[in-house]
Amino acid sequence: MYPTDNYLYYFVALGLLLLPPLILSIKKEFIKSVIYTSFIITVLSLTFQFFRIFSGLLVFLSSVSLTILILYFSDNDAKKIGKNQIFIFLIVLLASIFFFSYSLIPPDTWRAYLPWSRILTVEKTIPAFHLETNKYYGIYYPPLLYSYVAYLFSLTGKFYISIAHSVTIFFSASTFLLLLKFKKKKEIISVASFLLFFNNIFFRTNSSVLQEIPLLFFTTCAFYYFFEYLENKNKEDFILLAISCSLCSLTKYSGIIISLIFFCWILYKRVNKNLVLIFILFQVPIALWMFRNYYYYENPVFPLLNKYIGGKFYFKPIERKVWSEIPTAVNRAVMNLIKSLPLFFFAFINIFRNFKKFEKKMVFVTFLIFLILLLIVFYPNVRYLFPFYGILALYAGEEIYNLLQEVIDPVFKRINFRVGGVILIILLSIGIALKDKSYKNDEFEVLDLIEKNSMIFGVQSPILIWYGECTVLGYDDRSFLILNNGYMTDDYSILKEFDYVYDNSNADYIIKEKHEKFEEIFAKIEKDPDFKLIYNKNGIRVWRVICSKHIGAIPKDLYRKRENGGTWR
Repeated sequence: MYPTDNYLYYFVALGLLLLPPLILSIKKEFIKSVIYTSFIITVLSLTFQFFRIFSGLLVFLSSVSLTILILYFSDNDAKKIGKNQIFIFLIVLLASIFFFSYSLIPPDTWRAYLPWSRILTVEKTIPAFHLETNKYYGIYYPPLLYSYVAYLFSLTGKFYISIAHSVTIFFSASTFLLLLKFKKKKEIISVASFLLFFNNIFFRTNSSVLQEIPLLFFTTCAFYYFFEYLENKNKEDFILLAISCSLCSLTKYSGIIISLIFFCWILYKRVNKNLVLIFILFQVPIALWMFRNYYYYENPVFPLLNKYIGGKFYFKPIERKVWSEIPTAVNRAVMNLIKSLPLFFFAFINIFRNFKKFEKKMVFVTFLIFLILLLIVFYPNVRYLFPFYGILALYAGEEIYNLLQEVIDPVFKRINFRVGGVILIILLSIGIALKDKSYKNDEFEVLDLIEKNSMIFGVQSPILIWYGECTVLGYDDRSFLILNNGYMTDDYSILKEFDYVYDNSNADYIIKEKHEKFEEIFAKIEKDPDFKLIYNKNGIRVWRVICSKHIGAIPKDLYRKRENGGTWR
């Protein structure tokens, strides 16, 4: 059985994630329990890694103990998790398994979050820098996601990707339960859930290990508890808002922008000064993380503010011919926007039709400010708008329901949701079985042919990088450009610096133009006796470099060019 096929550990990891909030949900609502325990686990992980004593067992026992303590002093909530919520939660979990069985791990995951999680598990701390046999890591992004993954890696003693999947899927399932808390008709919630669940960005992100899913959950929580506080003036709602914003910041740099915007809204609404102080106190963990980054990198938001702050490790971007890639990049952005268009279109129609309501006005202004700051501070990416998909899906669902009420209403009255859910579970179970039977990831077969810690030129492969512990450089990779004097070239002799050349025409994380460039190179080495084809199956090819100049773990020229005054062009 291949490592990613081991769904048993996926369910074990989910059970470990569910236990603390389920304990607290004896008295508290489940969503509240998830927020409280997420904050506890994240802060404990940060504290233990600071003292270099991080361990999954220590975090687990401490979080459960604190949860029981909070439970003892907590008041009973009127509403707790019900049967329908449990049913929906299970359906989302099963559906998510079905989706991630199709997906490949995206670059951000296998370049950062997975290796960082493994480093934290093994080293029991989060070092600013980490050198392995042929890799050099800087660890700087907010820690929530990879701290959670490391927590599960450490507890289970395994480094399966399916374990990492459980984190994002847990938060995505919690998001759908959160939508039920909004005071909307069940028909509206159903339409909103459909729009969100089958949105292209959600589909891809939910089946990946990326920061966007937990950020979506915490951002939607922030909106919900902000509106609840304004309506009821309940102190606990404000505390949950403050914790949600803190968790946004601890999840992703863009979450800091979200927290700052909510802080401005709190000041605008002239909230009690003591509550404002509480909000600020809950931002202490991210403030400490930013101080840590400033200490190591001289940039609190490293590396995203390099162009404004510079810092210790600022370098000018490599000169490269990008004009040919711009149409492709724009096309991808436009296509992603079009795929999300129904959600945006109906959501903003709903907002403008009800613009006099503070809630709708507040969401629109928050979205607009976030978008502007995102463009100024970071860089545009449709995926980065994902934190707003929860609240926008609700508004889009409301608008679609209002437009089609005469058609939808009779249909929903006839649907037996439990029967429909059971049918969906059966179909998903059959689909998973058929998918696993018909689909075999041939990259795992390649692992048997390639030595660990090898240097590979070609298409980026999460499997070879994660399980094979190899370094894979593509023709436009920054390290490859340094090796090759900063240019993308048709001269394939540089490939003799590597151990293997790898091609996978099925990889969905490369764009067509780049693969065509690879094909030009692969066609040349086909005729060269210094390259031996050792694998050719289902669009995957591997060549062993017979005359490899690879000395040690990293091509010697990579160091030579730097030692002789080579620059980051």
